[in-house]
Amino acid sequence: KPYPEWLVLEVGSDRPEDIRKVAKWIKPDANIITAFPKIPVHVEFFSSPKAVNEEDSALARVVKEDGFLVLNYDDPEVMAVKSKTKARIATYGFGEGADIAGFYPAALYEGEEIKKPVGVTFKANYESTSIPVRIYGVLGKSPMYSALAALSLGKALGLNVITIAEALSGEETPPGRLRLIPGVKDSLIIDDSYNSSPAAAEVALSALEELAVPGRKIAALGDMLELGKYSIDEHKRIGEIAGKVCDILITVGVRARGIAEGALDAGLKEKNIFQFEDSVLAGKHLESLIKQGDAVLIKGSQGTRMERAVLEVMLHPEDKEKLLCRQGEGWVGR
Repeated sequence: KPYPEWLVLEVGSDRPEDIRKVAKWIKPDANIITAFPKIPVHVEFFSSPKAVNEEDSALARVVKEDGFLVLNYDDPEVMAVKSKTKARIATYGFGEGADIAGFYPAALYEGEEIKKPVGVTFKANYESTSIPVRIYGVLGKSPMYSALAALSLGKALGLNVITIAEALSGEETPPGRLRLIPGVKDSLIIDDSYNSSPAAAEVALSALEELAVPGRKIAALGDMLELGKYSIDEHKRIGEIAGKVCDILITVGVRARGIAEGALDAGLKEKNIFQFEDSVLAGKHLESLIKQGDAVLIKGSQGTRMERAVLEVMLHPEDKEKLLCRQGEGWVGR
């Protein structure tokens, strides 16, 4: 079969030595390092967050010398990795200093009488040029960072940055990643059910907070798994953020009880907090609560199967195989 000219591979660590093993046989022409969160996902299986970051930076050492190491300029820990390679460096981020610098990030709205969120927009500056970037069907800074990384690598490879920006406006984001889905009763679902971690949950709640909608803001948050000794504190911290953002909070899972506790401490009234052990039951209750104009964020680690809650409240459940994550034969019924 014809082999692709380019392979774009996501490589992450689940256990110690994972990336070092991959690095023995992948010799990348370019490597993009996106972020080193304070509490990384899968930290449960490592001695410390620093150990996770060190594992994740292993690919930087094997980038070809005439290749590129593309780094998130906004993350000091990521930028420190440049000392581990002889490859050329390209950077991206929000603010001055990055090779591709993003400015004025915002939700994108369309409509005449009632403005509805349809995506995100920002300006990408490089050298003396500024171009608008629009990404449809998603919310939050995560897709913007991904776009900036793509622009940075493309520019480093000599591709046309304007062409890349135009292509991004037609790109369809994978299911379960801050994706906008029409909800029942003329509501809006922010489907971030693919997975969760403290850093990702914080980004998702920030997107919900900044959103302008006529109704209430609701979050359905499931367990964040594989956090080890950091689990209790991080669930409570995310709950405190949610309590300041949401009008209604639904939690799913034993660990997520800490989210409910944190939200209560942050001032969210107990009558507006609902706790479940099952995502389907949570979704059914959510459906009974939703009103016209509400915005609903749904997020949780893979094990909580929060896409099942999305299914209960999406306007067109018949489109689940197209719109939701984990709809393949190996997942349905598990």
